[in-house]
Amino acid sequence: VAADASPLSLAGGWSLDAAERALLSANTRVPLTEKETSLLLCLLSAPGRSARREELLSDVWGYAADADTHTLETHIHRLRARLKEALGEGEWLRATESGYEVCL
Repeated sequence: VAADASPLSLAGGWSLDAAERALLSANTRVPLTEKETSLLLCLLSAPGRSARREELLSDVWGYAADADTHTLETHIHRLRARLKEALGEGEWLRATESGYEVCL
């Protein structure tokens, strides 16, 4: 993501500032790790469809499609916690039959 990219608008007055690696609202900043930011950007780039596990592993970590790892699931768990912290209760990130999707 280019450092000069504009923040992406999300639900409830929140935005994702990829350059700053943070979720932002009028008076709150929730820092994200580099991987959480990349993962969220990949999920947001697939509106209306689920991002496949293999696609996320390849795009975020550079792993082969057949990689045997729980890296994605661990990061999904942490990202869900961050979204809950920032946005409150809700199904902001859900598992589907074919992968994961973000509901922002």
